[in-house]
Amino acid sequence: MGFEESFLYPLVLLLIGSVITIFLVPRFSDRYSKKRHELEIKKDLIVKITELDAEWHIVLEDMAYPVKDDTENARILAKKIGELEKRTSVIQSLLNLYFALESLQTKWEIYSESHFKYFHYLEEREESDLVELAEFLADEKIKSLTGKNLGDSIEKRINIIFEELLEMIEDSKIGK
Repeated sequence: MGFEESFLYPLVLLLIGSVITIFLVPRFSDRYSKKRHELEIKKDLIVKITELDAEWHIVLEDMAYPVKDDTENARILAKKIGELEKRTSVIQSLLNLYFALESLQTKWEIYSESHFKYFHYLEEREESDLVELAEFLADEKIKSLTGKNLGDSIEKRINIIFEELLEMIEDSKIGK
């Protein structure tokens, strides 16, 4: 075995290593980086939506059992609703920015609007508002209910929409 043959083997290994380093490592690194960024965006959105959902549950629970007609409480409640509207708009903007799925946009609109409609019902205590909300949710099973059963079923339906929304975010690809 001559000098050229023994030199050729390490040189080939070096060239192969260089090709792998130059072309493949950056490609896999970019994929990993994009995937990590996508997961961070999804996690942030899910956290924001979950926090908003918790806030809505607190507000709606307070509305379901009002203490008394107090102007200070009304002022605090109006401020909370204003904050919820802002946070809802921020989430809507993020969904529009990152996701192209129309079904996801629609699901979010149904979810967020149903909270505002349910709040309106709790504020006015009109049975027709509850029926309108059932129609908005397009659920035949709950349209035929009345009173507390209707309210409980609507809350369950909103929670189901919430779970579906989170699943859609987890399963969707980011990008327009």
